[in-house]
Amino acid sequence: MSRRRFIGRVKLGLLVVLGVAGLLFLKGMMRWKMASQPLDYISMATVVVTESSAVGLPAENMHQWVIDTLNGTYLRERVNQRIQALRPELLPMDVDIAVQGEKEPGKLHIFVVSQNAKTPKVYLEGTLDELMIIQAKSSVPGTLVVLNRPTVAIRSDSPEAADLIHMVFPK
Repeated sequence: MSRRRFIGRVKLGLLVVLGVAGLLFLKGMMRWKMASQPLDYISMATVVVTESSAVGLPAENMHQWVIDTLNGTYLRERVNQRIQALRPELLPMDVDIAVQGEKEPGKLHIFVVSQNAKTPKVYLEGTLDELMIIQAKSSVPGTLVVLNRPTVAIRSDSPEAADLIHMVFPK
C-alpha cells in the first residue's frame, strides 16, 4: 500500500471517529438540556353544558359563554383573589389554562398547566367554583355540570399524562 493511500485512510478514519464523537456529544447535551428544564404538571376537569328547557336556547350559546369566561380576565382575577384568601402560600401562580371542546356537543375539557406540582389542582378547583358562581349570578341560560373534579396534578412527562392527552385529543 502506498504511503499516500495509507495517510488517506487514516484521515478518513479520524474523520469518522470525530464525527461519531461529535454526535455523541450533541446527544448528551440535548439530554442534559432536557433534564435541566423544569417539568410541567397538568390537571384536568370535564364539564358538560346543557341547554335550558325553560328558555329554549341551544347549548352552543352556553358552550361559547363558558369558553369566553374561561379565557377572560374577570374569572382569572376572581380565582386569584380566592386563592390569595384561601392558599396564599401558593402565590404567585404562573398557570396556563386551555379549553378543549369535544365532538360531543356541550362537553368541555379544561386543562391547567403549571411548573408547581400543587398549583394546577388548586387553580382548577378555584376556576370551577368561580365559574359556577358567575354562571349562577348571571342571566346566562343553561346548566353547567362538572363531570369530574380535578384530583391530583400529573407530571407532563408521565405515561398518565400521555394517556390523558391521547384520550382527550385522539388523532
